[in-house]
Amino acid sequence: VDKLGQARHPCIRIEVWAKKCDKAIQEKLAKDMEKCFATKLDGTIGSAPRGDWKSHASR
Repeated sequence: VDKLGQARHPCIRIEVWAKKCDKAIQEKLAKDMEKCFATKLDGTIGSAPRGDWKSHASR
């Protein structure tokens, strides 16, 4: 899916799928991903972009 070509809000979409993941694991994963996204090429930490959590579990 081309998410870079959107005229209104250019973005990159990264999906992480997990099975049987409790809240503590989700929070740790989110924190680790935010730190990764916030780390600049020179190793300094900037601000992390906004992220969304969406459940794909059947209702």
